[in-house]
Amino acid sequence: MGPVDASRAAPPPTPPRRTTLRTVLVLVLGTFAIAGTLVAVVVPGGSRSTTPAPTTEAVAPQAAEPDQPAVPQASSPVVGLAGFPTTDCTPATLAPGSALGIGIPRAARLAEGTPERLVFESAAACLRAISGGTLTLRTQVPIDAARRTSPPNDERAEVEAFAALLTEQAAPGVLSIRAHDFTRCGRGGERRAEEVSELPNGRALRPCEYPTPGLYAELLTELRGMVDEIMPGADLYWTAWNEPDHPMFTLLDGLGTIGAARRAGQYWTQASRQLGPDRVLAGEFSDREPAVLLRLRTAFIEGAGEVPPVWSLHPYRDLTDAEPRAAAASVRFAKAVAPAPVWWTEVTARLSGRGGLSGNPSAQFGRGQWLRDELGREPVRAMLYLLTPPDAARVQAGDTWDSALADRQGRARPFLCGLAGLDPAECPGSPDAFGG
Repeated sequence: MGPVDASRAAPPPTPPRRTTLRTVLVLVLGTFAIAGTLVAVVVPGGSRSTTPAPTTEAVAPQAAEPDQPAVPQASSPVVGLAGFPTTDCTPATLAPGSALGIGIPRAARLAEGTPERLVFESAAACLRAISGGTLTLRTQVPIDAARRTSPPNDERAEVEAFAALLTEQAAPGVLSIRAHDFTRCGRGGERRAEEVSELPNGRALRPCEYPTPGLYAELLTELRGMVDEIMPGADLYWTAWNEPDHPMFTLLDGLGTIGAARRAGQYWTQASRQLGPDRVLAGEFSDREPAVLLRLRTAFIEGAGEVPPVWSLHPYRDLTDAEPRAAAASVRFAKAVAPAPVWWTEVTARLSGRGGLSGNPSAQFGRGQWLRDELGREPVRAMLYLLTPPDAARVQAGDTWDSALADRQGRARPFLCGLAGLDPAECPGSPDAFGG
């Protein structure tokens, strides 16, 4: 299949409409009247603050989803979604090809009645009103997911939950392939990264193991078989490897930043042969400065042996740095890969980590406005990540990433009102790091 054009990368926006969230609010309040108090649900996201090894570029903090047994949750009351906008989210004027979506690292956590589920329903309704079209939903799956079907890391159950969500929402999806673990290999006493060329039947990758391109192709074939069985005919895009340049994803210790990007290009080649080049988003690099992104792009193309027709980034920096638009990393990267479209498979106003906007509601509101404007300037397909922040128990366990749309009590943060064209008072969620 050929390169993706704007109509292929995102469904054309339908005429703007105003969608109210009052119905969702009534349902939510009814739920709380019956249920009383709910237990807060953990949203994935690991500590991303790192000290790069000498062979790597400096890395900005980024979201991670620890592939570990769930941390026991501390019970905490949930006030409900009265803090979400209860008036219409204002439709935006989108450039052809622009669209909005939501990133959901663990779809199984969106069980009915949970705080994260309630936030998802309200956020989805609001984003549809803004975009006037269908949302795209994204999740992450490890390359060896078909071999991980037992608790506590039952990846088949996660794929099943994501499939159910896609059907319910009538949404296209993005499956972002990741390393199964989030270990910083070769540091702090951890084992060094190790390349693996073959695995016995049924055995998954161990922490700090990464596949050769040949083994990657074999594991992808197994993963595709599982996905096709669970959601036949689903409208899916894939990524070759989530943030290959980030040290939490096992490649850097063995390959270095540029080598990891080159290897990810080789993985992209394997995936594009099976799925089609216009269905596999290239790059998916973490939050980087423009010059670094361009070097990673060059290395990725060297590994792929061809120029991919569609790319993706996680440009959190663009929504936190007060730089002129011309200096934005996503803008400069888009110019370098034009006319190929660039998807933002993770982005939101960053509330924690280097360059974050913790405690600054006006800055968060302004960055929501920035994204709203950007959606109208150029084709931008942005997936907002995450829904709710880690609770106190998860933070204590080391989870220090928070880029959520809502605070721990389910109240929309100022960023959403900036994006929705609403008064900041309608999004009273705490702008503090880790949900307030």
